[in-house]
Amino acid sequence: MFGFGASCVRTSSFLVVAKYFHKRRPFATGILSSGAGLGLSVLAPLTQTLLANFGLGNTLRFLAGIFFVGGIPALAYDPNVEEDDLRDSTSQLQEEDSHVDKKPR
Repeated sequence: MFGFGASCVRTSSFLVVAKYFHKRRPFATGILSSGAGLGLSVLAPLTQTLLANFGLGNTLRFLAGIFFVGGIPALAYDPNVEEDDLRDSTSQLQEEDSHVDKKPR
């Protein structure tokens, strides 16, 4: 059950990042991807410590609270954000790069 829910959240997170970030979409997607690995590396030892000190019931309550609080920012997502065409954002990046190259040295 958790695996299915987590995969739904992960997939929708990538869709939201693609809609909100136009210029730096690859960078934002990279941060999103690294967050999953960081979360797993922190949550596994934390879960072991909680199990050893508080038992199964309280550990599950604590983890449910973490995931609930982590889901609250999802309420701020606006589904009506218009997605730019990928070619438009690519041309914007090329324009930025050309302005950087033309600076006097």
